[in-house]
Amino acid sequence: MSNLSTIAIYNKNYLGNKPGRSVFNIIKNMINAYSSTIDIDIRLPHNTFLRTLAICQYIESQLDETFDIADFIYILYTDFINSSIKQYNPKKLYKLVTQVYDYEDTITLTMGNVVYKYSRNNIHMTEMTIAMKKADVNNGTLLLAELHDLYNINVNFDKLLTNIWIKFIEEYKNGDCNKALRQIIRMLKNTSK
Repeated sequence: MSNLSTIAIYNKNYLGNKPGRSVFNIIKNMINAYSSTIDIDIRLPHNTFLRTLAICQYIESQLDETFDIADFIYILYTDFINSSIKQYNPKKLYKLVTQVYDYEDTITLTMGNVVYKYSRNNIHMTEMTIAMKKADVNNGTLLLAELHDLYNINVNFDKLLTNIWIKFIEEYKNGDCNKALRQIIRMLKNTSK
């Protein structure tokens, strides 16, 4: 079923993978230039990840075929792109990509020229890397480029994908669970056509 490449979930600090100009990152960037996929780093609350796993297991039991996180993300993203093309609404897209969910490790308060940062110890985050086809990513980056032209904002693709995922799970938590599951199954049927 999976249209995405494999998903690798790992703790980046444990593996020692630090951003920057390391030899590993230089080689990785050279390989990615010739690849048909792009690695997308996602960081989201662990509870969101666990809820997604539960949804995937339920859908898998309803469809009698494998349905994993990669399928879930692909379905959400494809539905987002399709609805953005059919009903283009830059204000709605702007709201989605600038939405800040209350899951950050630190809270930053600014009072005049003074900035206070407080750490939050109770937030557990899951970090993962998802490989997506470049052609699929290009559709999202096109929408982000249009937002830059209209509103002069710079948003990374990984932020867009993370917000699509979190928004769906937040709506699922606060709304009709059966409606959300039917929506995923409908999206799944639409993408298989």
